[in-house]
Amino acid sequence: MSAATLDPEDVTTSIAGAVLAELWISFVALTRSHLGALQTTGRLAKATLTEADDNSFTVRDLSRSMTLAISLEDGRGTYRVERMGAVLDKGAWMLRADATVLMDSEGPQDMELAIEALARKLWSTPLEGVAL
Repeated sequence: MSAATLDPEDVTTSIAGAVLAELWISFVALTRSHLGALQTTGRLAKATLTEADDNSFTVRDLSRSMTLAISLEDGRGTYRVERMGAVLDKGAWMLRADATVLMDSEGPQDMELAIEALARKLWSTPLEGVAL
């Protein structure tokens, strides 16, 4: 293949997409580990990471769920916390190629800290206005 047929932007985009895909796999694995640690220490009775696929996953506990989705093209994603179909909280986040995460209006943070912040959103979101 000659250099004239390689578009540097296509190569950069391809590499960035591959990096984001690997970081997403790491993010999901770290989330599983975080849930396991919370269960082992007794700080969390029951939560599971379910429905993981190439660009989203859901964490469920006894009454709530949080779904995270990501675009592996640019690292932008959304999260949504629900209880019995009612949306309790939602927002945006971004996984960056340097393995940091931007959430809502916060500055960049390590993936581990972002996972902890998302876990707090899942278990500390008030139930106001939600019928039990």
